[in-house]
Amino acid sequence: YAGRMHSAPVVIVMTSNGVGMGHLSRQLATVLSAGERMRAVVLSLSGALPRVAAAAEHGELPEAEGLGLRFEYCPSWESPWLTVPGRPAFVDRVQRNTRWAAYLRDRIVALARETGASALVFDGVAPYRGLLAARKQLPSVRFAWVRRGMWHPSAPPRRLEASRHFDLTIAPRDIAEAFDRGPTVGRSDASPVAPVSLTSALHLTDRAHARAALGLPAEGPVLLLAPGAGVLRPVEAVVAEVLERTAGSGWHVALTRQAIARHAGAAEAEHVTVLDDVYPLARHLAAFDASIGAAGYNAVHELSAARVPSIFLPNPRTTTDDQLARGAGLESMGVAL
Repeated sequence: YAGRMHSAPVVIVMTSNGVGMGHLSRQLATVLSAGERMRAVVLSLSGALPRVAAAAEHGELPEAEGLGLRFEYCPSWESPWLTVPGRPAFVDRVQRNTRWAAYLRDRIVALARETGASALVFDGVAPYRGLLAARKQLPSVRFAWVRRGMWHPSAPPRRLEASRHFDLTIAPRDIAEAFDRGPTVGRSDASPVAPVSLTSALHLTDRAHARAALGLPAEGPVLLLAPGAGVLRPVEAVVAEVLERTAGSGWHVALTRQAIARHAGAAEAEHVTVLDDVYPLARHLAAFDASIGAAGYNAVHELSAARVPSIFLPNPRTTTDDQLARGAGLESMGVAL
């Protein structure tokens, strides 16, 4: 086994910071699906990386056992350590980004040389200057860009031209792609692949085991309430309304709260269980009779794959992901509300 793993190529699997765990979960799905075919180094700007690393270390991801996953955190350009006290905010923002580009370049180059990586796969909507600069210094390393569709029509199409810097651009398909109205439509610079979802890479539990694992009632209907991290918009009002409407209805509510979430969770209520930082929740979706949550790529594809009847709440404040189009498409298809 060690010999087989030793001969597998080293691949740096990189993600942007994002506002949730979407990029990380998609890359993790790829890594777990690849198994022994590659030795993965997960390089991420996401504050959620320690949670994923802890899941791998503490047995919550038995699929990762023996794969020798390595996790590397890289601060984003927004990190406060790059700020110079007393400098005007606009000037500081520009200069932080400039300094960070060189820092990111050097981190990637050093990591690739240290590990002997033969490829780097980046999942994010905007390849960073530092990433592209590292690509120039690593001519023998193949670079790939995982680029979702369903971009907002207002998203700058010039970002898409970054595909010319990569050996391969990969476009995970979207269940609602027929309703895509953004700038990725009609382009021929990306290779489409099937939708990427953790549900296809995990050993899934049945209803009884899922409810036991999550501490949920064994009997009766359970609603999954997954409002998102609350980074781009407050979610407390949605949580409060759902809990008010379900009180006394016979429904039990499982409310998710990630470590990176900016919502406080719920006040104590008899019909509520807070799923505090459960990862990967995709393993236990059989526990739920229905779901209410954000219309992001991962949530939509995980819940659809698990056939959980869902109400999706599109977030209009996302900068690139057109959740309004995805949500409307799902409803038109009869897949969800």
